[in-house]
Amino acid sequence: MKKKKTYRIDPLTGEKFVPSRNHQRFARKENRIKFWNDKANAQREKLSDVNYALHRNVYLLNKLLYRKRELTTTRAYLLGLGFSFDVFTGLTENKKYKKVYHYVIMPINKTNIKIIKND
Repeated sequence: MKKKKTYRIDPLTGEKFVPSRNHQRFARKENRIKFWNDKANAQREKLSDVNYALHRNVYLLNKLLYRKRELTTTRAYLLGLGFSFDVFTGLTENKKYKKVYHYVIMPINKTNIKIIKND
């Protein structure tokens, strides 16, 4: 008795093919690589605005706190440098202050901000 050929549809190209392995999803290796690269690029594109702002923030904080553990500055100064208060990577344990990677941003009053580096 002959084994019946089963066909699959390649998710990238939509072409019909006979799989050589029982878990094969793509007709060719190049299709598999392109499919997952396209998916990863789309995900990176969605996050690019937030990641840009986060990387910019940590870059500025690294420059400001070079060889320092903490710094008190004004909100206007940070905004002038291009710091974004809209993005952060987490909150402190008490959920009171925002964190940008290993920096804690602590508002003192409406104009002044204390930044602490946690290594």
